Amino acid sequence: RIDITGAHNMNKLTLKKLSAIALFGLASTTNIQAGTTGSVVITGTISEVVSVSVTANQNSFSITPGVAIDDQNLASLSINSNDADGYTVSLSSSRNGSKLANTADDEYLTYSVSYNGGSDVSLSTTPTVVESTSTQTSGAISRGLTLDISGTESVGKSAEAYTDTVTVTIAGK
Repeated sequence: RIDITGAHNMNKLTLKKLSAIALFGLASTTNIQAGTTGSVVITGTISEVVSVSVTANQNSFSITPGVAIDDQNLASLSINSNDADGYTVSLSSSRNGSKLANTADDEYLTYSVSYNGGSDVSLSTTPTVVESTSTQTSGAISRGLTLDISGTESVGKSAEAYTDTVTVTIAGK
């Protein structure tokens, strides 16, 4: 004998479950239907570039006692800054002043440098600001360093190499 009521109850239960699943499916598809417009936020961040490159030009040279060296093309600088507040360029000397020292560090030649055709810069181990601007560069810009040594500075000095290191520093504001 077949129990029709049990099958009928099971079919009712199955139909209820199927109906619930169908309704859930309908409800969830209405939440993910596409609208008529959409948008996406695009954010690109430009990395900060604040750099200087130094190309030595005539940084090694002969000094004839009593003969001046004027506006010697010491170095070319390439400066680049996209800092929106601008940048500063500073110079410093490893010898705590504008002086070339011999190997024994007991004789000196005083010299001066100028930045980008400006007036002479007094150097020390503390950086001296030689350029300060409140704008960024449009790509790399060129600057120059020149050297002067008076003719009298080399008279009576030992015949040997005299050295100093000038450091160029750029910083964003």
